[in-house]
Parts: sequence; C-alpha cells; structure tokens
Amino acid sequence: MPQVRVFVSFDVDHDNDCKDRLVRQIAPEGSHFSVNDWSIREVAADWQTKAHKRIANIDLVLVICGEHADTAASVNNEIEIAREANKPYLLLEGRPGRSKRPKAAVETDRILDWRAGNLGSPGAFPGRATVR
Repeated sequence: MPQVRVFVSFDVDHDNDCKDRLVRQIAPEGSHFSVNDWSIREVAADWQTKAHKRIANIDLVLVICGEHADTAASVNNEIEIAREANKPYLLLEGRPGRSKRPKAAVETDRILDWRAGNLGSPGAFPGRATVR
C-alpha cells in the first residue's frame, strides 16, 4: 500500500509539542503515513509560495487545533491553501477541552478526538477528510 503523504498544520508558537506527538504516533517505522516537517518557521516574503508548493505535493493535511488555532495565521492560511489545492484536511483536538476551531475551518468541520492509538492506520480517517 502506498504511503499517505501528510502535511501537519499547527501553531508553531504554541503547539510544537502536539506536532511532535502526532508525528511520533502516525509515522513510526513501517507506517502507512509519511510526514515531512515542512513548517515554515521564518517570516519570508515567499512563505505563501512555499506553502502552496508543499501542500500541492501531499495527500492529506492534518490540522492540530490548540488553544490559539483560531487566531494562528499560519494554520488558517494553510487550511485556505489546502482548499484551493483541493487537498483534504482534518481538524484534530490538540488540547482536549481547550482546543479552538481555526477561523478558516467551516462550521461543519468536526474537531476529531485524537488520542494514542486511534490515528495509526490509513483507515483511521474514512470519509472524514474535507475538501471544499
């Protein structure tokens, strides 16, 4: 089975720990998922061009919803870019009880429960990815 190429969208200022936990969980040796850390950490004039190129070359965007996801410019822009590129995205609850929906997400997008063991196979996301 081919690997699912994943782009992880997260608030670089607040949710690095969540991103690291997600990558460890879904991309261990022999996993069906391939995650590259393509986070754009530098402030650069061409960051949108870089984000477009990176998201165009993946199969799925996983969006970590933390306490500041609603106002995290990078998260909201990456959701919009995923939509423009017709790439599916999923919202994951990064901070249980404190997670906020990114403003770029649509009201019908559910924030999925994310806990150890429930994201480890390609069948973990049947019919849940959103493309708008």
